[in-house]
Amino acid sequence: MNEPAKWLTMSIGGPVLAAALLFGCQGDTYENAQAELELKIRRAETKADHLALAAYYSEEARLFQRDATWPERIANAYNSNQYARIKEEVVQRYDAMARKSREMAEENLALATIHRQLADEAKQ
Repeated sequence: MNEPAKWLTMSIGGPVLAAALLFGCQGDTYENAQAELELKIRRAETKADHLALAAYYSEEARLFQRDATWPERIANAYNSNQYARIKEEVVQRYDAMARKSREMAEENLALATIHRQLADEAKQ
């Protein structure tokens, strides 16, 4: 599998797999994982419920942070003289992808923190 295909598989497949493993998702589609996450959020009442959600968001953050490194490597590859005509635009786009992945990681970490706080306040 080539590098772009690996990145796409990991950036989409990783979060879906994490949701399926953490929440016992019965289906294998992205939509099922989203629906299962939504259901878990709606039903979260106990400490364990919120800790499971915190774990999910922490894993999502880890995956987004890891995914940020791939666009950086590709941007560096475009920095050769071979691509001088399009280099600036392509590098900017890959830098934007890396930045967005980091921002998504930060957002997921914030959600994990919120659910840890909710777990502290929740009934057993």
